[in-house]
Amino acid sequence: MESQQELNLPFGYKFNPTSVELLEDYLIPKLKGEKLPSPYVMDLHVYDYEPPQLPFNVFKHARENESYFFTEDLRKNTVEESQIRTTPNGYWKVYKDDVPIHRGNEVIGFKTNLLFHDLHGNQTKFKMIEYRCRFPAITNTAKSYIVCRVKLMRG
Repeated sequence: MESQQELNLPFGYKFNPTSVELLEDYLIPKLKGEKLPSPYVMDLHVYDYEPPQLPFNVFKHARENESYFFTEDLRKNTVEESQIRTTPNGYWKVYKDDVPIHRGNEVIGFKTNLLFHDLHGNQTKFKMIEYRCRFPAITNTAKSYIVCRVKLMRG
């Protein structure tokens, strides 16, 4: 993996991809087994960790308290099961599901917004957006992946 020093990015650059860029430049190449443009989206099974345990601020050009991860798509068949993603000591709860991501007039994927709650049901300051492709059949891997953007909200 290329280190952040080897990227030689201009001063002021921050990794801040659009939804379309995350799908076209990261998720689709990952699903096809192709080379990725940078190491800013890491492989990590997000649901095995509590949000404070996730690696934030790892890369010099990353936005503060925000990280991107490839993780296995755990969506279930029923609506109730797909609304909650559990971790060892809490859960991610969907508050906005299946928002279409457009490239021109074409829907190329969807995003789902989630908030983290502790075991007592208290909402925390962690927010996640899951990005997935509309066409899962493009994968050349045995697993289906999504991109998760996890952020610690201020305030």
